[in-house]
Formats: sequence, structure tokens, C-alpha cells
Amino acid sequence: SWNELFSFPHPINEWDTRIHGLMSAMVGMVILILAAVRPDVQAWYLYAWLIYGFLSRFLFGPKFDPQAWLVVLVIVPLLDLKPIFVPGPPKRFAQFCGLMASVISFILYMIPVRMAALWVLAMLVVLTIVQSIHGICVGCFMWHMMVVMGLLSEEMEARSTAEFKVRSPTDSAIGMSRTRTAEPINFKLQTIKDETSSV
Repeated sequence: SWNELFSFPHPINEWDTRIHGLMSAMVGMVILILAAVRPDVQAWYLYAWLIYGFLSRFLFGPKFDPQAWLVVLVIVPLLDLKPIFVPGPPKRFAQFCGLMASVISFILYMIPVRMAALWVLAMLVVLTIVQSIHGICVGCFMWHMMVVMGLLSEEMEARSTAEFKVRSPTDSAIGMSRTRTAEPINFKLQTIKDETSSV
């Protein structure tokens, strides 16, 4: 169905998103290095890969992204990382933020306003590396700010603040869509509206 086609994993394995971020950062770093070493070489094909990845994951989750297949089906199982399940909606919004940043950088790159393009790309690379290493997701932070401000529906707030327990250590973002082995155990809804109403 259309809903399944445009679905995004919920919950999603935090390790999947971190490794995704690291791989996207590596593509961005290659573009930056090429711009510094060989400014005469066009890197539009690397931008195309970067943009496709963000767009595909934002719209369809990991279904049509070869990078997602590599991460979820090969890298994460090989590293044998215990899954850490987090809500899907904030991660989807983070993919949208990455898409916007990469598209803006690409447009500036092709105009060309190369210096501005590389600054935007460098910012994206830094933020994705921070997310990969420290788990600090700026897009997720922006999403949760919208939750706190009461800009989202109650259902979306509940989905965005759910906590999950894990039954199987082999669960992954793709497997979750089939097995449903992570279950919500708690909902934390704290909005400005709730706080003001309790005063």
C-alpha cells in the first residue's frame, strides 16, 4: 500500500542512524577534499549520491537506499552492536534536514558559489560526525523543540517520545518493520501547554 511505501521505521535502531551519518559525512568529506585538491574536478555525482540517500531515507526509510542495506544488513550485524531503539519521527525529520542542507549546498555549488556551498557542506559534515560519535542529533533536537512547543499532534508527540525495550539483540531498522520485537514501555509528553495548564 501507499502507506507502507512511504513508511519510516518506528522504532529505529540508533546505531543504524549513527553509521548512516558517518557514511554520509565521508561522502561530504570527499567532496571537500576534492574542492581543496582538485578544484577543476566537478563533484556533482557525489552530491547526487548524497542527496539521493537523504531523499530516499526521508521518503521511504531504508527500502530503496543501497547505503541503508549495507548499514543495516552488513555493517551493524558485523559490529554486533546491541540495538538501542529510539522513536522514528525525529530521525525522519533529521533526514529531511540533511536533505535540505545538501540540496542548498549543491545549488550553490552549481551556480557556482563554491565557497558558500563548501561552508554549508562542511557544517553538514560536522553535524553528522557529531551525531555519529556522540549521538547528538540536531534535527532530532529541533523536532523535540516542536514537541515541547505543542506544534505537533498528540499522536505524533506520543510516537516521538516513546521509549522501547528490546527482546532480541539482532533487531534492526529493517527487521523491526517485520518483527515488531521492540515495544513501547513509556510515553513522556511534556509540552508548554501541559505545563501552563498545571500552574
